Amino acid sequence: MTDDILEKIKEQNKEETINAKVDAFISALKQYDFLHLIKVLFRELYRAAKTENVERVDELRWTIGYAQAIYSATIFSEDAKPINDNELKSLLELANDAIDASRVHGTLNRSKNYNDTLLFYAKQYEICENKTYPCFAHWIIGNLMSHQESLLRKTYGITFEEFKSGLENLSVFVERIMHNEATKSTDALSPSELFSVKKITHWPDELIDDLTFNNGEEKTFLGREKYKGWFDIEMPTSKRPFVKAGNESFVFSHSICFDNLYRNLKKAICSKYPSNQKEWNINQSKASEELAAWLLAKPLPGSKTFTNNFYKESKGNWIENDGILIFENVLFLFEVKAGSYTPRSVDLDPESHKKSVKDLIRAPLEQCERFINTLTKNRTLTIYTKQHEAKITLERDDFNWVFQFAIALDPIGELATSYNTLSDFRNDFKETFPLSIYDLTTYSFFFDSPLFFLHFLKERLKSIDIEKFVNDDELNYLGSYLSNRHFNCRLHELHKEVEQDIKKTYHVWLTDMCQDIDEYFDNYMRTEKPKFDVPDFVNDIILCLDKQQGKDRIKLAFHLLDGDRNLLEGIEESSKQIIQRQKVTKKFEGKISYLKGHKDFTPIQIYCNTSTENYATDEKMLGCSVAMLETLNIKQIYYLLLTIDEGKVIDAKCKLVSNSDKYKINPLEYATYVRRIKTTASDFQNNSALSKAKVSRNAPCPCGSGMKYKRCCNKEK
Repeated sequence: MTDDILEKIKEQNKEETINAKVDAFISALKQYDFLHLIKVLFRELYRAAKTENVERVDELRWTIGYAQAIYSATIFSEDAKPINDNELKSLLELANDAIDASRVHGTLNRSKNYNDTLLFYAKQYEICENKTYPCFAHWIIGNLMSHQESLLRKTYGITFEEFKSGLENLSVFVERIMHNEATKSTDALSPSELFSVKKITHWPDELIDDLTFNNGEEKTFLGREKYKGWFDIEMPTSKRPFVKAGNESFVFSHSICFDNLYRNLKKAICSKYPSNQKEWNINQSKASEELAAWLLAKPLPGSKTFTNNFYKESKGNWIENDGILIFENVLFLFEVKAGSYTPRSVDLDPESHKKSVKDLIRAPLEQCERFINTLTKNRTLTIYTKQHEAKITLERDDFNWVFQFAIALDPIGELATSYNTLSDFRNDFKETFPLSIYDLTTYSFFFDSPLFFLHFLKERLKSIDIEKFVNDDELNYLGSYLSNRHFNCRLHELHKEVEQDIKKTYHVWLTDMCQDIDEYFDNYMRTEKPKFDVPDFVNDIILCLDKQQGKDRIKLAFHLLDGDRNLLEGIEESSKQIIQRQKVTKKFEGKISYLKGHKDFTPIQIYCNTSTENYATDEKMLGCSVAMLETLNIKQIYYLLLTIDEGKVIDAKCKLVSNSDKYKINPLEYATYVRRIKTTASDFQNNSALSKAKVSRNAPCPCGSGMKYKRCCNKEK
């Protein structure tokens, strides 16, 4: 963009110019009957959704929300009239002018804040709508409210189950609102029949009223001196999600309703009685810790969780920890911050955003760091109850991997994700995930494989080390992982390309990688889940290993998923060869796989059985694997036993074998195994494929099958 064009845009978007556009829209809007206007806008929204006109859908959604905000902030004319189609067209043009001007001004302001990257991302978060998937919004709020029954009863005379039922009905309604055929005609239903909060939720009038603005009740939106009435800047809809016209309260949007509903409920309940605030905080702490623990445990069946923990620092001080989770040799540590993110706009109160980031993101990251430093320094750490009764003692050497999470209750996913990529903070928290409870929910419900989940987390952590790397959506990591398990390698390559031209300030942006995830959760349980970037055969191996127990399977799964596609496809081919040979020789067979050029890769010895033939036994696999160790002069090797039926893996088990296992084997059998694999071992050490060995066609095959070379590996070649 040239300087002339940029100056022209700035001239067109001066504050006085935007104020004039906003005033023009408000003046035009106030002359029309509000409910009739909303019904007409939904008729247009229905038509746009049917024709998949995305741009038109967005314009209409924004106009509906903007109209609700203005209706809450100014008195409409008593003789307001219905709107006709020509007037609607003109009104939409005015609305789009005001909205676009406000958004362009915000973009220019973000450019000014680019050097203050925290405020840049804070503005990104502020203007974001639909901060969580509709299928999860009511579920999360319901779980966070699950311990507030006493306050619901005392304040509104409603049980938690009654509240939850209304919440679910509300979610179903607003999720499908664009596709409701009742909106396609302005004469089909009156708004009171279609959008009424009371008829949807059956909540008490007092609860609904506390979440509702009357016409002209909100005084700050049009009363402030700066950015008066501007779109996306502290709109009344973020304070209360419903609006009253006549005697009915109405709901018009999922994002308006659910993006801030939990905080709206807290404010309404805690403002009723002075004692409510303390009780709310106690209940909220318990509910949020339980929810975070449940979400982390869901993809990790068999894990153990401990919440509301205390431990002693070296100085003897008692320190609180919200929760830990143990899954075999993996330790999860999490801290939950239940405080509210500032409702103020970056444009009006930037300092409040810096304070919120410090309290909700940096503080829990520091808590995680302190816990891990204490465990690492002492090597053991005993976890206690609040009454200082021992729960469990952790041994640092028991854990190969440690994942740390700082979890916020507000849907600040964009800001939390960006925090990892800010250069000022990246070096301090290289091993910690800042997440919103909403993004954690998405991960929890997406992953039904513990091994894929753990490997994703391992790869996700690598992104924090990449300089000049920018991401403002947590789910871009998952989308990148689905398309390429080694997405970090590409990011590192891009970073190197940037470094080659140090005079420029390019950044590596990770963006628009989660379309498939959006489609899946927007149609949750109605569409197929996106697949991982692995061959189906290996995918089945991982899923079978999920059902096993033991630490070895995690290391082996990481080995497999760290491998390139040639290695993974080679495992399927090796398995076919083993099955074929065993059918001919009626003998136990095996084949080794390795990652060429990867010094840290532990070789994998593959064995196969079928549903009807079991040539591979634990004794034979252990003997052959230990013999391979000595012959290759290596310290460790995995054996992987696959049970295959009609070309599909139906079971898998594994073991990491070391030299200490030699004493479990019969010496005579061990010597036989060593002789049998010497040729194969020689080929392996020279990094040459068996099929390339120069062997006479009638000589015994060097793979050790007992067959002639021409009938074995040469035939396959």
